[in-house]
Amino acid sequence: MGEDKYKLIYFNVMARAEPIRLIFAAAGVQYEDYRLEGDIGTLRKQNYPWGKLPVLEINGEVLAESTAICRYLASKFSLVGSTDLEAAKCDEYVMQLWIADPLEIVLLESDAAKKEELKNILLNVQVPFYYSKFEKIVSKPAKVITYLEPITLGGLAYCSHSKLHR
Repeated sequence: MGEDKYKLIYFNVMARAEPIRLIFAAAGVQYEDYRLEGDIGTLRKQNYPWGKLPVLEINGEVLAESTAICRYLASKFSLVGSTDLEAAKCDEYVMQLWIADPLEIVLLESDAAKKEELKNILLNVQVPFYYSKFEKIVSKPAKVITYLEPITLGGLAYCSHSKLHR
C-alpha cells in the first residue's frame, strides 16, 4: 500500500483551512490544495457532508469539519505532543481558538449593519479577550511552552489564528 493521497477543499482564503495547510507544511507532506471560487453560501451547500467546508479527501474518503481534520492529521503526523496531557493541552488551545473566532458568522451575515456590529464584537471584544489569555500562556516558563513546541497542533493553530487576525 502506497502513501495516502490528500485533497483539501476550501475557499480561496486562509480561515478554517489554514491550520490544516500548516500541518501539511510542518509534516512535509504533499497534498492538493483545491480552492473554490464563487459565492460562499452556494458553494457550502454542494455535496459536502454537513454542508460545510473545509473537507479533506483521503484516498477518496471524505473527512469533514476543520477540528476533526486537524486532529486526524496532527495525530497521524505526530504533531500532538509526546504525552496524553500534552495532546489534551493542544486540544484545549485549539478549541479555545476556534471558540474565539466566529469569523464565519460575520462573513455570512447579509445585513450590513448587523455585519458591522458582529465584526466589532469579534475584533474589539472576543479577539482581545482570548489573545490576552494566549499571551499569558506563551510568556510562561518552558513547561507550558512544551504544549506549543516542538511543533504541535496547538502551536500551529495559534500561529494560524494570529496571522488571520493581524
